[in-house]
Amino acid sequence: MKRGQAGQWAGAVALGTVLSACSATPDPRPPAGDLLSAPTQLHFGGQVVTLEAAPRLSGPVLRVAVRVNAGNTVAARPKMTVQDLFVLARAGVWNAPFRAASTCTRTCLAGQGVGRGEGINAGEVVQVVLRVRDAQGRSFWLRDARAKVTGK
Repeated sequence: MKRGQAGQWAGAVALGTVLSACSATPDPRPPAGDLLSAPTQLHFGGQVVTLEAAPRLSGPVLRVAVRVNAGNTVAARPKMTVQDLFVLARAGVWNAPFRAASTCTRTCLAGQGVGRGEGINAGEVVQVVLRVRDAQGRSFWLRDARAKVTGK
């Protein structure tokens, strides 16, 4: 290898390493298609689990209250935790950390996500999607069939 070629090769390797490092960082937001294909019902141990969402815009802040309901009002809700909360809007995918609330009975799970609602408008119909994890550590998507953003 000639002296000039060695320097070019080292530069190409360094550039390739930098570019691969940039692309190796995953985007925390899943693709919109994955969110839109999420089911509106999950079946756990003979129970049907659904999601109700109420997104509310207050100035620049979007607050998304959610409630995961188990269809059977006698049996306890299957053990699950919410990992992520996403909103699919015209402006793109929005997400916020989920905070559980203690306002539910044993047949539901409630909480909310709060953050800046940039690009989301009152009156807009959005899709709210949760990533839930069951007692065995498996993750599932659960989507509200339709949610309309209220507020101003």
